[in-house]
Amino acid sequence: MPTPVIAMSGFSNSGKTGVATSVIRILTDLGYRVGAVKHCHNGFDAERPDSDTARLGEAGASVVMASAPGRVYVMERTPDDPTLESLLGRFEDGDVDVIIAEGYKSSGVPKVLVIGADMKYPDVENAFAVVCDKESGGPALPTFCFDESEKLVDMILRDHL
Repeated sequence: MPTPVIAMSGFSNSGKTGVATSVIRILTDLGYRVGAVKHCHNGFDAERPDSDTARLGEAGASVVMASAPGRVYVMERTPDDPTLESLLGRFEDGDVDVIIAEGYKSSGVPKVLVIGADMKYPDVENAFAVVCDKESGGPALPTFCFDESEKLVDMILRDHL
């Protein structure tokens, strides 16, 4: 059985990271092993520019791995913006019980729509819930406030895990 994947999708600054971290924290506290994948459509800088790992990548290495006690960082150059589905294969069977993705509006995985103060709803498929500040005027889906992560996790556990 494939590892379940749930994406927190919405526009920039809508609160996706906050929802994802709350869900991950609750699932972890319940004993689940959780993997996370974040889409950074504007790029990212995981290491400070003058670090040794950044220098190795700038020198042309196509893969840079850095390890320290308790963690490993991997940077890999790709010719394009990888899809969520292509990245999921990097998790070994049994590594994690669930994967929480942030972003990936165009992926085919089940999604929680995270709606910011602007109340803009992304056009996505496979949404099963909404998280927003106030009563939703959007799709007829179960709706949670940002401080109702436990209720959202209960739904995820019941319907997706």
